Amino acid sequence: MTVRDLPAKTLSALKKRAGMNRRSLNGEILYIFDRVVSGLSEFDVIRETRAARQLAALRAVAGKWVDDRSAEEIIAEIEGARTPDRSA
Repeated sequence: MTVRDLPAKTLSALKKRAGMNRRSLNGEILYIFDRVVSGLSEFDVIRETRAARQLAALRAVAGKWVDDRSAEEIIAEIEGARTPDRSA
């Protein structure tokens, strides 16, 4: 595919964006096309990426927490360490 008459400012912005995202210029253009056609906004992509990272982190630690205390004791400790309500 060939794109003609692309303004220099737009090309420069695409190159900068590609560099920031560690993609080639062609890769960045394909990424943008894919997002536009799929209807995903940049916000949607960021939200999906963050959610995937959080899920991976949770899966990495799931089942690895070892503690001799009961759940009730742990909850009591957490609640005891909280800052008292300052609204009064």
